[in-house]
Amino acid sequence: MSLQQSPRRFVDKVPYITAPGRTVRTVVSDLGVYEKTTEHGELTLTGLFGDGPEATAVKAAREACGWDLQVAPTLRRFEAPTAEELALVRLFDPRRYFLGD
Repeated sequence: MSLQQSPRRFVDKVPYITAPGRTVRTVVSDLGVYEKTTEHGELTLTGLFGDGPEATAVKAAREACGWDLQVAPTLRRFEAPTAEELALVRLFDPRRYFLGD
């Protein structure tokens, strides 16, 4: 689907931020959509995929996060990507560094 989320990948702090990394406002993982609510703020869970129980999805996202994850008061729901959309994403990650297996 997208970046496979784990505490190893969703770390509390990074040793440095590249210039393009400073402008990242949204991150999408296999567990949800995360957005910065302020310029220097931390990522907040703002959206989920599918139609399963919200509490279960939030719990999974928190367990796969390396920090005390904040959750937006209202979470948006997104459909899973289509095969065509996944194929387009894979063009940018042919070695599957971000997409995983």
